Amino acid sequence: MAIGSGNLTSMASSIFTNPLFSTLLCPSSCKSFSLFRTLASSTCSLSHSVSSSSFSSSRVSNSSLHRIFSCNFSATASTTSASVVSTSYPEYGRLLPCPSENGPPRIEHLVVSEAGPVLEYICKALDLPPLYVADLIHFGAVYYALVCPEPPLTATPEQIRIFKEVTAPSVLKMRTSIKGKTVREAQKTFRITHIDEYLEAGTYLRVHVHPKRFPRCYEIDWRSRIIAVTESYVVLDKPAGTSVGGTTDNIEESCATFATRALGLAEPLRTTHQIDNCSEGCVVLARTKEYCSVFHEKIRAKQSVSMILSPEKVSDILLDKKDDIQIYPLHLLLPLGTPLISASLLLANVKSRSSNSSQSALEKKVKKLYLALAAAPVPVGIISHYMRPVNLAPRLISEDFIKRWYLCQLEVLECKKVPWPNSLIKEKYHIEDYGWPNKEFAYECKINLLTGKTHQIRAQLAAYGAPVVGDSMYMPAAIAEMASPGINPFGKFRRHYSNKDDEENAVDEWMAQHGKEPSIAIGLQACEISWDDGEHYYVAGSP
Repeated sequence: MAIGSGNLTSMASSIFTNPLFSTLLCPSSCKSFSLFRTLASSTCSLSHSVSSSSFSSSRVSNSSLHRIFSCNFSATASTTSASVVSTSYPEYGRLLPCPSENGPPRIEHLVVSEAGPVLEYICKALDLPPLYVADLIHFGAVYYALVCPEPPLTATPEQIRIFKEVTAPSVLKMRTSIKGKTVREAQKTFRITHIDEYLEAGTYLRVHVHPKRFPRCYEIDWRSRIIAVTESYVVLDKPAGTSVGGTTDNIEESCATFATRALGLAEPLRTTHQIDNCSEGCVVLARTKEYCSVFHEKIRAKQSVSMILSPEKVSDILLDKKDDIQIYPLHLLLPLGTPLISASLLLANVKSRSSNSSQSALEKKVKKLYLALAAAPVPVGIISHYMRPVNLAPRLISEDFIKRWYLCQLEVLECKKVPWPNSLIKEKYHIEDYGWPNKEFAYECKINLLTGKTHQIRAQLAAYGAPVVGDSMYMPAAIAEMASPGINPFGKFRRHYSNKDDEENAVDEWMAQHGKEPSIAIGLQACEISWDDGEHYYVAGSP
């Protein structure tokens, strides 16, 4: 059936719904979602006439939807009486109160069968109230593509049939919006930014119905977290349990948004770099697009200088005259504890001889120091691992060089014994010990991050047998390796496998030993950040 002809039998087709995301809204679960608290306090009423079993299908049509919504769109409909920290900047009163915990994920994939405004269409297709859909769009939780992407391997025959219908060449050639574009280009997704955006028939929609929430944003006195304000940037002491720049489905509840509001800035602050949601400490937010680019360049310059090269790779660079150097293996060229400056001079010397780049252009621009509360002692010096090039957590680490894996290096500057966190701290930040055997002392390590990979400090310390205290993702795996040496297929006691299937099964088993991402905080702080040879230097507050 051609999309353009309007002959689809239903107003909306929900496709590619993964079983993990098939939990649909039902009367028994409404209370757990903040929208319906908002509606209850803002003169909106809902009438339900179907049970939750009516929503078990991955395909939703108008004939199966019987909810009736009646909302009074007065000025009070966008505000609530939620308890928020008293500050001098305006409260954000939509989708409040924020739930203390995230509900089950729900992502809906739709193909538009009838042209019209996006808000109106989603309301009809998913049987959601207009205020809720408007808030989802404001949160950045709705995406579109001109052409539906290919379904995953888990798609049902019905979902595949719908995909083939709406992407048939005879259908696509009738759509003027995709003329001059390849199918791949037309399948690229973009965020919906306005409730009145017009959708043509055949457009693909992805709706994150239950966006990931960050209740900590409403508990923080954001003004007190500002370290410095300049014409070009703001330095923030990021609280744990918050996102620097937002997530795929929530760009509203972020440090950048709340810091902008706290300072009363006309232009939103821009993210220049990231630290994990569960970490705290120094973050630089740019005030202009231009400085955002400048700081990105400083970050990249720092990373290129931090690599350590083997003699073989030095020779290859000189012969090939490569200018763009990324990652090369470390063949024990430098002993443990070698200062970073030795590696920096080696790389700078190589690049200056193989290109016209000046020595000054290669100097280290940004330096980041971290405080990590490790569960076991860590030796002072440089620790090197290799990280699997897969952009999914958990990040797997190898002690030995593996082709195409990323070199990860950190330098432990000092390590001192401190008391293990007390019960009050553990309760406040939801910190668990996961059965760690020795909870009398922890070890505060000051770390110079030489390469900046996601989860690098957490993954490297866990691989060393000294996971960060409270790290619910990597600490269980470290404990598993202690209990069963060799379970880590990339660790010191790794086993040798006779065939590829056994090796892949071992990797899957090792990944299963890892836990979920921490809910609020772990013992990790970005305690110092500086650049331009210390001209700009900032320190976070006490962790």
